[in-house]
Amino acid sequence: EPGVLSASPERQLAGSRALHHAMSSLAELPGRVQKVLLLTRLEGRTQREVARSLGVSPTLINFMLKEALAHCRGSLDQSYPV
Repeated sequence: EPGVLSASPERQLAGSRALHHAMSSLAELPGRVQKVLLLTRLEGRTQREVARSLGVSPTLINFMLKEALAHCRGSLDQSYPV
């Protein structure tokens, strides 16, 4: 199909490895922290909405989200040093 970009096999493999690594890193987090990250980043829900649905304060959601992002970032930094 004209105009469609296709990734090389090497790029596809690198993308697959990165996705696998990200999913493994996410699995290392406590379940509630995973849920906060998924609800805010993948489903696009606000921290306030997530707090209400989990019955916790928005401040706690903010801390859990920071924990999740720091963990994933640190894991990527170890696996893919600059």
